[in-house]
Amino acid sequence: PGAFTRVLVDAFNNPDKNHLLIIEELNRANAASVFGEVFQMLDRDSDGISEYAVFNGELAEYLDETVLGFTNFKTSGIKIPGNLTIIATMNPADQGVQQIDTAFKRRWVSKYMPIDFKTVSYGDSPTADSQFTWEQVGESINEYLLNEVKIEEDALIGQYFLRKNEITNAQVFADKLLGYLWTDAARYSDGLFVQQKFADVQAIFMENQRLSDVLTLDAFKGNAIKGSSPVGNKDDED
Repeated sequence: PGAFTRVLVDAFNNPDKNHLLIIEELNRANAASVFGEVFQMLDRDSDGISEYAVFNGELAEYLDETVLGFTNFKTSGIKIPGNLTIIATMNPADQGVQQIDTAFKRRWVSKYMPIDFKTVSYGDSPTADSQFTWEQVGESINEYLLNEVKIEEDALIGQYFLRKNEITNAQVFADKLLGYLWTDAARYSDGLFVQQKFADVQAIFMENQRLSDVLTLDAFKGNAIKGSSPVGNKDDED
């Protein structure tokens, strides 16, 4: 049995306890197809019980065998009980995933969760560039990406983009954060990096660990080191 079936059995067998099923990145697959007949059970009444029953022979047979007490799901049908909650996460701005159709989406209560560096415990912690906290770095970069580059929201830096132990690691900081900006964000803008080659970006940042040396953002502005190549041309050809 899958995760849904297991938690469904637990909910039936423990009606006095609340049960939770968490689905991460719901739109990584065709949600309606993955849910199948469970799709019908997502409509709930005021008590949280499915309004419509599903008559699935195989699942009903399994429930009749595993749910305590006398049951007859084959005849009565299957409904999600009121003590079972399903929570799913998704990034609706991510262009590389499946779109959720309206009929499926309306069966959920949606809550938008914006990028907020104050929600992580290390938001006010210094980064590899000790002059700036993780919140200052992330918000400054995102402001530039939104207002200057005009890129989609899914390309912004989220508060969990780097873990707590990564924000102070200069190598990880350069490889993950600066590397992402170079390969994804910078292709929409010629003015984000001071250097022409990413090898120069890495080397200069690793030497001095100053964002002002590699990024042109006003928030990090300083005496930038231009490296071995002219500014503004990102071709790696000599």
